[in-house]
Amino acid sequence: MNTVYVLLLFTALAGIDCLIGGTRLLFSLPAYGVLALGGVLSLFSAFRNKAAPNPACLLSILLLSTYLLIRSWYSPIPYLARPDFFMILGSLSIYLIVAFYVTSPNDRLLLAGGLLLLAMIEVFVGLTQFAWGHDFMPFGFIRAPMGRRASGMFISPNHFAGFLEVAGILGVSMTVWGRWPLWAKMATGYLSLACYAGVAISGSRGAYLSVTFSILVFSLLSLGVVAHNDRRKFGKAAAAAVLVIALFLGGAVYFITRSPTLSDRLSRLFMQEVRFYNWEAALAQFRVAPVFGTGAGTHLIYGRLFRNPHLQTDPIHAHGDYLELLAEYGAAGAAFMAFFLWSHIACGLNAAQRLAKRFAGRRAFSNRLALTLGALSSVAAYLVHSVFDFNLHIPGNTLLLASVFGILANPAVETEDVRSAPSWTEFARFALPILGIAIAVLGLPKLRGEYYAEQSRIALRNGKFNDSVALARKGLAFEKQNPDLYFYIGEADRVLASSMKRGGPRFLFFDGAVNAYEQARKLLPEDEKILVGLAQSLDGIQEYDAAGEAYKTAISWDPNLAVIHTFYGNALKAAGRTAEAAEQYRLAGEIWSHPHLDEPKPPGRL
Repeated sequence: MNTVYVLLLFTALAGIDCLIGGTRLLFSLPAYGVLALGGVLSLFSAFRNKAAPNPACLLSILLLSTYLLIRSWYSPIPYLARPDFFMILGSLSIYLIVAFYVTSPNDRLLLAGGLLLLAMIEVFVGLTQFAWGHDFMPFGFIRAPMGRRASGMFISPNHFAGFLEVAGILGVSMTVWGRWPLWAKMATGYLSLACYAGVAISGSRGAYLSVTFSILVFSLLSLGVVAHNDRRKFGKAAAAAVLVIALFLGGAVYFITRSPTLSDRLSRLFMQEVRFYNWEAALAQFRVAPVFGTGAGTHLIYGRLFRNPHLQTDPIHAHGDYLELLAEYGAAGAAFMAFFLWSHIACGLNAAQRLAKRFAGRRAFSNRLALTLGALSSVAAYLVHSVFDFNLHIPGNTLLLASVFGILANPAVETEDVRSAPSWTEFARFALPILGIAIAVLGLPKLRGEYYAEQSRIALRNGKFNDSVALARKGLAFEKQNPDLYFYIGEADRVLASSMKRGGPRFLFFDGAVNAYEQARKLLPEDEKILVGLAQSLDGIQEYDAAGEAYKTAISWDPNLAVIHTFYGNALKAAGRTAEAAEQYRLAGEIWSHPHLDEPKPPGRL
């Protein structure tokens, strides 16, 4: 049965990675469905497998996930909170499966080996992007122009690197400490180096820092094991570690500086202006509701409200997992997260120490030790990377790290751990089938609506406006709480109307767009894209006062977006209100006068 769990976990992780990391709900729900199946199947193992995770770890994950689920359920904008809600359900599922059932070293090594093979596919796609300087993506996906920066099957190079840094350090640990034949260690070592080559060509500055930190942490942990094992070897081991790290970092710098693109990224390693402005907005959002946060997914709204004029791209995420958690879930969420991290790191360190003592005076090669040190070093990588990027808001990477934390929660060092565990931990395993049912009942029925929404978006992007409307209406038959479906109808009708000569059909299409935007506005009233589309459509039916109010509302929610002031100025000029138009043009000009520091980001709701 455990082999079935490993196959389900790998299927979920591989499937979500192939679908751009699950950055749209349509692409993450299938993986959650696979995990739901694993949760339901766990009923067949519930009374046989008695391996229990560390009580403090289990308590921390239950407290954290319960709070996050409740806060996301009661967030002010349900559709924006939906991705977080289901990602938490999926992450908790994979964590509990690993912590309760995938506990043997062989099963975990099988999963880690599968991740390394998946990483090779990612690296191959990334090398294609890097070598040819194009934006090739498999499975028909399209990424924003990024030049030679590799992103693999992810949309963003940062998320690509976030996956590889975990796979890479797990491979390194397996190579150094695993009880494998020499040929197997050579293979994992090669695959690990390939992972780090992938990180290098991603150009992710956050990943450069996090990889360096994780390797340092792994080296220190390994030296600690050597010290426990045989102090006489410590000096030689320390010298070897320094030499290997120097060669690795020197080789990485040499490789990176051979590419003008990567060399430029490296030269700006500590120049994080874009992130500073994102962080300022997140801190301003935190001050709005410091205890419980503004709600899941709401940085899309407050990031615009507190936008710095230097940034004109859509601030979908805060470019930092910690600050986005603080802003959306408040100090309460941060406190639960701190307890979660502390309990798992402490459990992993304790397990590593016990394993090192067990092998005192003899060779310390151990698959359990390799997994524990690899998991601790993976967490170290994300402790740094989450300062600079939002990998934990990418479902594929969140599921990956949830499985790593599952390993730390139950290192299964000694059989006595099972007997000494409090009885309540045994009941926690029955949360798995409940999670599976919840995902199946609440999530899977939304697939059809999400499918038609995605098809409508693609048709709109490709200029097939009538198709976009038809597909969105099909989606509304299954999903009426998705503002994007109404927005796509409004956008398509508005563009069609704008292409027509004056007359009845033009008026009817503008009127249809107004109705669609109004429906979208009811579900997401703060969205400036909906408000601007509504204003432009109201202009089309000569409802100038109502259009002006829509523009003003849009500006109130995104005051430092230059293009809104320009649109409003154009509308005022067309209405003959030249003085007011001049004022809007002046405001737009002031914003554009700031040097813009925008970086390419993954596409948002459009």
